[in-house]
Amino acid sequence: MALRDQLDQLDYPCVYPFKLVFESRSTLEAEIEEQLRSELGEGREWELGMRPSRTGKYISLTVTLSVEGADEIEQLHHALARVPGVMVTL
Repeated sequence: MALRDQLDQLDYPCVYPFKLVFESRSTLEAEIEEQLRSELGEGREWELGMRPSRTGKYISLTVTLSVEGADEIEQLHHALARVPGVMVTL
């Protein structure tokens, strides 16, 4: 089953985790928050979790927020993928 078909089967609104891997840098959290504010506006809330790799070279980042539909999930995946240095998005 295609990812879009799976997203269409979710009951919305729902809490959805966006997972990304970046090369580690000190400005990453601010960059992610700026991108989210740009896409979602000031009124939306999210949780941001960051976990460094064992060597500290990479950061595993999870953004969790309530989404309204599959289109919004796809829009946010594309927006987060535009942050420089993203290596993987899930």
